[in-house]
Amino acid sequence: MSHHPFRVFTERDTSTADLEKMAALFAPEVVFHSPLLLMPVGGPVGGKAAVHRILAEAFSHTGLPQYTLELTNNQQTVFLWDGAVNGYLIQGVIVILEDAEGRIYDISSLMRPYPVLGLLWEAMREVVYSMMPKGYWESATLSVDALPFPKSSFIF
Repeated sequence: MSHHPFRVFTERDTSTADLEKMAALFAPEVVFHSPLLLMPVGGPVGGKAAVHRILAEAFSHTGLPQYTLELTNNQQTVFLWDGAVNGYLIQGVIVILEDAEGRIYDISSLMRPYPVLGLLWEAMREVVYSMMPKGYWESATLSVDALPFPKSSFIF
């Protein structure tokens, strides 16, 4: 069975992988929806480079994904994956949508459990702060930093 090119790419070291090959997978204004951010990454502002950077940063903390399931239906693919943050299991779902040319134009990520998602946010926070405006993680009424993520020592 052949695997989707996104899976093949992300099973390798995404921090040093060939960016031109990664760029070929994505439509110019690809967007990434993260459970850690209030707005999607990429699109007309940042595009492929921003999506690659945030994915590479996330996988640098979860480890390369260990895919447990891949389902494809026309121009939509769903992946289930396992990783670890600070030794704790994190499980995720990635849903990708492709255009008529087979380029990925939308990526959505879901992850669990919530306490380990908090550890991932702690690990990624400084990079996110450096690459995105404050509105990506904070609004007038909501801040990701104000969410009641359990502290590392109180997880289990």
